[in-house]
This record gives sequence, structure tokens and C-alpha cells, in this order.
Amino acid sequence: MDGVVGELDSNQREVTAILRDNGIKLQRMIENLLSFSAWQTSKHRPGDDRVPPAPVVKQVLENQQLTLLSNGLRLDVRVETSRSLPTAAKVRLILENLVSKRSQIFA
Repeated sequence: MDGVVGELDSNQREVTAILRDNGIKLQRMIENLLSFSAWQTSKHRPGDDRVPPAPVVKQVLENQQLTLLSNGLRLDVRVETSRSLPTAAKVRLILENLVSKRSQIFA
């Protein structure tokens, strides 16, 4: 797509864009599956590792930044700081799935 191997015609650009998008979606699905698997095998009990929400949300958005930008999405996020979240890994998985699903809908 970057023209490194030469100029692409419109059909080739369309195909490479589809391949790139599908590759990104596949990577996201694999990451979500691995996260889900790790979550299921986790020995944590609810309430064991409560964390403030802002760092978790910030990390998820940083991880999904390229996907959001490539789909022209901008999120306005407001996080209530007076509460803590149970098991950051589970909340991170939920947020990543939510953001990635939203990106796929608007793609």
C-alpha cells in the first residue's frame, strides 16, 4: 500500500486495503481470544485486585489507537475516579472488545 514495490492501480489498492483491514481484525480477534483464555484460567477471585479505572481505560485506548484512527473514530471518555474496578485484566478485556467491535461497525 505504501508504494514500496511500485505504484498500485486502483484495484490493487482496494485489494491491499481489504487485506490490511482483515489482517488487523484477525490480529485483534486473536488477541481477544488469548485474553479471554487467560481470563478463564485466572485464579483471581472478584475483588482481589481492585484498581482505579483511569489507567485501565487509558491503556486500552492507547492499544486501540491505530484502529480508532484508521477508522476515523474519536472517543470522548469520562472516567469516574472515585470508584475502583475489580480485576483490571477482565475490565481491560471487556473494554478492548467493546472498542474493537465499535471500530468494526464503523469501518
